[in-house]
Amino acid sequence: MSGDIKNIVQPAVQYCLKKGHTIRELLEAAREVFVEEASKELAKVGEKGNVSRIAVITGLQRPVVKACLTDTSEAKAASLSSRVINSWRTNKKFKGKNNQPRILSCDGDKSEFAALVRTVSKDIHPGTVLFDLKRQGLAEITDSGAKLSSQKDKKSVDAAYRQIGEESRDFISAMLDNIEANSETPPNYQVSSTFDNMDEMDLISIRERLNETLSNFQDQVEKVLSEYDLDTHPDPTKNGGKKVVVGIYTKTT
Repeated sequence: MSGDIKNIVQPAVQYCLKKGHTIRELLEAAREVFVEEASKELAKVGEKGNVSRIAVITGLQRPVVKACLTDTSEAKAASLSSRVINSWRTNKKFKGKNNQPRILSCDGDKSEFAALVRTVSKDIHPGTVLFDLKRQGLAEITDSGAKLSSQKDKKSVDAAYRQIGEESRDFISAMLDNIEANSETPPNYQVSSTFDNMDEMDLISIRERLNETLSNFQDQVEKVLSEYDLDTHPDPTKNGGKKVVVGIYTKTT
C-alpha cells in the first residue's frame, strides 16, 4: 500500500479502535465516501455521476454504487447541521461577551438565527435547520430565542464527531492543494508549533494564555474575511460560492 494512503487512513483507524468500530464498518463508510467524492469530481468537469462512470472510477461493483446513491439526503442534512453548530460556536457575530454562543432571535427570515444559517447555506430555510437542531437535542427554544444546548448527550457528541470530519476534510484538501500547486508559493498557509518538554503544572496557564491569544487572532481573521463576504457586503458585480476556511486548534498533553 502507498505510504501516503496509510498516513491519511491512520487517524481514521485510531478513531475506529477507540470507539469500537470494526474494519467492516470502516469499509462500508469508505464505499459511501468513494461514491460521494467520485460524483463530485465528475460534476466538476461537467459529467453526470451515473452508476457506470462511478463504478469505473472507484473500482466498486455497480450494485454497490447504486445502493450508495439511493439515499444521501440524511448525510447532507447532518453535515449542514454540523456546520451551523460550528458557525454558532466560532463566529464572533453570534457569540456574547464571554466568548460563548449567545441566544439568537429566531422569528422570521431577518432573525439572528436566519443570519447564522446563511453563513453556511442560502439554499435551505432557517426554520428547517432549527427544527433539525431541536430534533437532535442540539438547540432549544427559550423566551429570548434559540439557545445552543449545553448538554453533552450522545447526539451532541455525534455532532462533534461530524465536525471533526468536516475539519479533517478541509485540512487534507488544503494540504493536497499545496502539494499539487505549480507555484513556488503554496496557496494555503500551514504551520504548527510543537514543544515537547513542558511541566504538567504549567499546562493550565498555557491553555489560558493560548485561548486568549487565539481568540484575539480569530477576531482578526473574521474581521478580514467579513470585508469580502458577499452576505455582509453584497456586490452584484461579483460571483459568490467560494469558501475560505481558517482552522485553529491546540493540543496540550
